[in-house]
Amino acid sequence: MGVKKICVITAVHAHNDVRIFHKECRALVEAGYKVVLLCPDFEGEEQGVICHRVLVPAGRLSRIRNSSRIFWKPALHEDADLYHIHDPELLPLAIRLRKRGKRAVYDVHEDLPLQILSKPWIPRLLRPLMATAARWYEGRAAARLTGVVCATQPIARRFPGSVLVANYPDPREYMALSQREVTPYLERPPYACYLGAISAIRGIVQMVEGTQKTPLRLQLAGRYESQDLRQKTEQMPGYSQVDYLGQLDRGQVMELMCRCRMGLVVLQPTDSYRESVPIKLLEYLLAGLPVIASDFPYWKELVGQESVLYVDPTSPDAIGQAMNFLWDNPQLAKRMGERGRELVLNRYHLQGQIENLLHFYRIWLGQLPDTDCKEGNNENSAD
Repeated sequence: MGVKKICVITAVHAHNDVRIFHKECRALVEAGYKVVLLCPDFEGEEQGVICHRVLVPAGRLSRIRNSSRIFWKPALHEDADLYHIHDPELLPLAIRLRKRGKRAVYDVHEDLPLQILSKPWIPRLLRPLMATAARWYEGRAAARLTGVVCATQPIARRFPGSVLVANYPDPREYMALSQREVTPYLERPPYACYLGAISAIRGIVQMVEGTQKTPLRLQLAGRYESQDLRQKTEQMPGYSQVDYLGQLDRGQVMELMCRCRMGLVVLQPTDSYRESVPIKLLEYLLAGLPVIASDFPYWKELVGQESVLYVDPTSPDAIGQAMNFLWDNPQLAKRMGERGRELVLNRYHLQGQIENLLHFYRIWLGQLPDTDCKEGNNENSAD
């Protein structure tokens, strides 16, 4: 039968996106597939994944309108056995590929209709109408594809027969660190960390203001949503306690977490975040960090309260008080981190999710007899 070729496509994410590259693409390579990634930012080969850069428009609306057209010829050129798209704006491309007799899979990272309800660039009065239209279109388009992969159980409920591949962390990344790269917890400096996309809706303003109420320094790593937001943040009084480290690679991310006392994930209370599963929450726990997190009921159900302090994410005072509590009680904070690591290792490990994805790939590619996808989805729920 020969080696099957997979073409993974994103118009939005960087080539080294955690879910797309480090989890799914690498797993497909390790399983023996040839993997080509069409992406907006990189040309070359990395860890067995062949990346081709496709230039996309810089403007948001132009990208949404034109991405499917721009990726059409590069996608056809690959003549892959299966196409795996990662952005809703690429759904027209996936449908067009299906009309050509190609297999096409849609990977749903976030709940698009709920996201639209909190998009600041969409006029408030238009958001409900656009969210309803997006829900209808996304469902109708996905039903015409070979399969749908979902990042959370709440999202999976919207797509009958979808496959759940949750964003759980990979324990191998932590285990790869040498002992000299892991500072003993009680010897660590007064550092708290936030790692990931930096935006107002992810709580950057509240984190900076909260840090100002503590003796700690905030280790901030990631990409700002906009230059305006970065300038606004840098002008805040609390920014004198921030060390901005830019974007880090995966090894640097793990090393930084292993030098800090606590992790912050105070996403603001939007509908799209309340039932999300933030990968950083689980990565902090895997690294043995106690976590200060938004007081969302779904998160409490997911990881419990033994390793996390839940706070009102809109309150810098509450965030600062939680940071002070963990700094003032180092032995308790250390035990919280240890319990969190044990939880992730026992319950939220990546391997089971990857096995689920590979199982359905074999079905989609005709390498296994067809089965009921709904049954697989239920057996691999997000707890």
